[in-house]
Amino acid sequence: MNQAPKARKIKSDPASLAHEAYRLLQQVAAARHKRLVIALAGCPGNGKSTVAQALAAAVNDVAMKEGGCECAIAVSMDGFHYPKAILQTFVDPMLAHARRGAPFTFDAPAYLASISSLATATASGDILWPDFDHAAGDPVANATRITSNHTIVIVEGLYVLSSACADIKPKSSSGQLSHLMPQPEWSQAASLVHERWWVEVSPGEVAETRLAERHVRTGLAKDMDSARARIQGNDALNAKWVIASIDWNGVHVIVDNS
Repeated sequence: MNQAPKARKIKSDPASLAHEAYRLLQQVAAARHKRLVIALAGCPGNGKSTVAQALAAAVNDVAMKEGGCECAIAVSMDGFHYPKAILQTFVDPMLAHARRGAPFTFDAPAYLASISSLATATASGDILWPDFDHAAGDPVANATRITSNHTIVIVEGLYVLSSACADIKPKSSSGQLSHLMPQPEWSQAASLVHERWWVEVSPGEVAETRLAERHVRTGLAKDMDSARARIQGNDALNAKWVIASIDWNGVHVIVDNS
């Protein structure tokens, strides 16, 4: 488990998420017409999307039971992947494709602009958010509409809590990890959200197995062996950077998704 001294630790079971749902709805009611933006991060395979969707569903369930409307939505930062056509224009296209999912393969400035619009505006207008088409392997612009009813928005992704840690240096003589040097936009975006959540699983092969199965399911790998090789050559490196780049003192909630 990562050390976040100020964080509350919860489980990902329905009862725990329902308890959080009540708390979040009370915060929104007290804020009056302001959006509450939650950034939810975790290493590859830790179940970020599952937890984010479950939390949004829990909030909506509580809101509906209390006579309100569905007011929560979960979105992903995956829509800010650079399209494959853009990766092809990089100085080293082969590396860019092989390392897809690393920080430099995302459009961090566009993500920052969207988070800024989302976190600083009152819940009075619609905001369009991109999604990712796993079948096509590319982002889809303006795929999700965040409406004025959505007063709680959960944004999940690898780098939604990352900061621009200047002390993270390349760790190989080849310089390959130099491509993981963080862009300042990640830190700026993380500073704008209202709550920061981290999803963890118990140490072991659970997360790797989940991730390998997903790589096979979405066509990134032809079988489990090639999926595990991809994890070691890309996802594991990204996971190390994610953990090293987070200001753990700023994490509010840790979710045990084991």
